[in-house]
Amino acid sequence: MAIQEKFENLLKSINERLQQIESNQNALLRNIKNNEKLISETIFAHIFFDATRDSKWLKSKTFYPGRWAIGYPAMYVLYRVLNEAKPKNILELGLGNSTRLIAQYAEYHSDVHHIVVESNPDWIKFFSADFHLSTSTEIKELNYIFTSYKEAEKVRVYDGFSESFSGKKFNLICIDAPLGYDMKRYSRIDIISILPKCLDNDFVIMLDDYNRSGEKRTIQEILKILKSHKIPVKTHAYVGAKAFYLICSESLGWLATM
Repeated sequence: MAIQEKFENLLKSINERLQQIESNQNALLRNIKNNEKLISETIFAHIFFDATRDSKWLKSKTFYPGRWAIGYPAMYVLYRVLNEAKPKNILELGLGNSTRLIAQYAEYHSDVHHIVVESNPDWIKFFSADFHLSTSTEIKELNYIFTSYKEAEKVRVYDGFSESFSGKKFNLICIDAPLGYDMKRYSRIDIISILPKCLDNDFVIMLDDYNRSGEKRTIQEILKILKSHKIPVKTHAYVGAKAFYLICSESLGWLATM
């Protein structure tokens, strides 16, 4: 075998080995990041249950975090928002774990109005049979439709959302719907149509699944709108098994430091 051919084979072998090492390193880094997320989720779970142990209003602590539901980082921050910021008008997109938390707060405080937007009538029926909802919580059923937004031809939204909530103001907007796993450009853009008029002076916006590209772009759109209206905010991404993003008025800036 010619020296040149031997050299080329050796070089090829070295390159293949380097590629394998790089692939192994990338896999190791992914595993480390996944383990860090799981550790963070576990820590937030302990913090959540410690924080709520002697709660005056949170009596039922049956939750099912993970997958499509919010995780423990979001549950902990949401509890702190409710317990300490004390929002009076709450809009929630998506019926689920966060509803179990917010509804108990709303039932305990007679001056709180809590609206949940949900598209699935069967899920509404099942949830209402499984969990007690007081008159302080109102479920508004809106169907899904698709609309275009900027360069995205199809974004899933609630039909009639802006008409339903135009003119209303909220202290807390909690967003975990519409379904966004298959939305590549933008996801969960509904509140963009009513910003910033839907926000009270003291406000919090929480958007789940910030680990996905569609939700990240939606957050950037929300921030652009707030900036264009000269509304200063504090922000933070909280990470567990998945991530959620928090935007709050400067008056509640401490929520972005927990």
